[in-house]
Amino acid sequence: MRKIRLTDFLVLFSAMVISLVMAATSHAAPVSYDLTADDVTINMPDGAPILMWGFGLTGSGTIGVPGPVLEANEGDDLTINLTNNLPEAVTIIIHGQRITSPTPVMVDGRVMSFVPETASFTFPDLKAGTYLYESGTHPAKQVQMGLYGVLIVRPATAGQAYNDPVSAYDQEEVLVFSDIDPLLHAAVQNGTYGTAAYPSTVDYRPQYFLINGKAYPDTEAIAAATGERVLLRMANAGLKSYEPMINGLRANVIAEDGNLLPFPVDAVAIPLHAGKTSDAIVIPSSPSQYALFDRRLNLTNAGATGVGGMLTYINASGVTPVTVTFVSAGAQDGWLGESLTQADVGQFADATIANASALRIGDQFVSALLVEPQLKSIVSFDTSSLPDGATIQAATLRLIRGGVAGINPFTTHAPCYVDIVTGSFGGNPALAPSDFQAAATAAQVAVMSNPAVNGAASEGLLNAAGLAAINKIGLTQLKVYFAVDDNDDGTTDAIGFFSGENAVPANRPVLEVTYLP
Repeated sequence: MRKIRLTDFLVLFSAMVISLVMAATSHAAPVSYDLTADDVTINMPDGAPILMWGFGLTGSGTIGVPGPVLEANEGDDLTINLTNNLPEAVTIIIHGQRITSPTPVMVDGRVMSFVPETASFTFPDLKAGTYLYESGTHPAKQVQMGLYGVLIVRPATAGQAYNDPVSAYDQEEVLVFSDIDPLLHAAVQNGTYGTAAYPSTVDYRPQYFLINGKAYPDTEAIAAATGERVLLRMANAGLKSYEPMINGLRANVIAEDGNLLPFPVDAVAIPLHAGKTSDAIVIPSSPSQYALFDRRLNLTNAGATGVGGMLTYINASGVTPVTVTFVSAGAQDGWLGESLTQADVGQFADATIANASALRIGDQFVSALLVEPQLKSIVSFDTSSLPDGATIQAATLRLIRGGVAGINPFTTHAPCYVDIVTGSFGGNPALAPSDFQAAATAAQVAVMSNPAVNGAASEGLLNAAGLAAINKIGLTQLKVYFAVDDNDDGTTDAIGFFSGENAVPANRPVLEVTYLP
């Protein structure tokens, strides 16, 4: 038997003590998230509706692509409880983190799921870093459908991405790159995926290229201050490789796949293969607009003319961006009804209702005439408090769903567009039937999202034309309507939203504007 010297024993004993102390301190706390997997329809910039699968926080009424950003601390034990509303089994894996009971599920001699198909998944003793979480079941299909998101695990030192000062940052941004092949999504929707019509992803051909679930011009710009360290937490949830780069800035790549590099790597473009994460720090040197895009030039939307795809901007300034929320002027909110006898001309207007359907969008069946006139709605905002010299960087219209009559028109009449006018439709802020056909300053400046349940929000991000039309000296009005005026099914199909006259402040329409003073 090998003899152990006293010095060896003391070294061994000290190592055991250190290990025990580290184990006792690294497990900070149990952390849990309740996620729901469900379907959601997302509209591309060209108006094409795409059926997606996504994750959302259970009870929030919102399913997103990507799913919500999850956060935990280094050493935490993370549990994700999953409610699955999809027609097939879904599991969750996190690349780079351990999982308890990693037993694959086999189907016909092939691995179908990397972990048991249960409703709860535990990842012990988390490592610091940026990680991609996604479905571990049939990932070639389910991840492409949208079942993915980002997990951020923070170290003990605040303001750092890892346990090293080189990872210190002033601001952090999550950028999830992904892609969409509309034929795959249509095959899943029609039940033909896995058949001769679309046998697998071998012939996968993406047509839309996304950053955080959106393609340009719908992508959201990043506001940053000059001279500050901006941490970009990048993840590729697509099936193709991409190379994000920032025109005019170099990046210091500090970590890959949740592993801190021995030294930062200076890079113009950052290789981001499928399933990979990279953490990079950029420092805007001067006030400017820096384009962040895929160097492989996936910058189109299904072949449409103009720039699209993986493009957004870092808007750098010496001042901090300001975000203000405008609540609609309830007396000027209301719904508009199309003429019963003349198409595309308004006949009805009502700005007096304060219930759950004060704003109505869709169609309304009139049995006496067997017609389905279209319904539109207008919301008004006094945006005169914006500084005259403000540079508006982003604006989001948010409506709260009150109810649905018949079929939810987001499933039959979509996309849901927003027109904007600098001032008021028809030149008068008071709602009038003629506002139905009144001209806009800019048309189709946003596409509203589908609120899944009553009380959920429908949101639309204004494009550049919409931002330019926001009135800095008076009223800004927005008209909301569906692309399909009616579906001729002999019933009313309309969705109701609360107006600015609703008694509950949280239900009222808002326009959230971010600008540089």
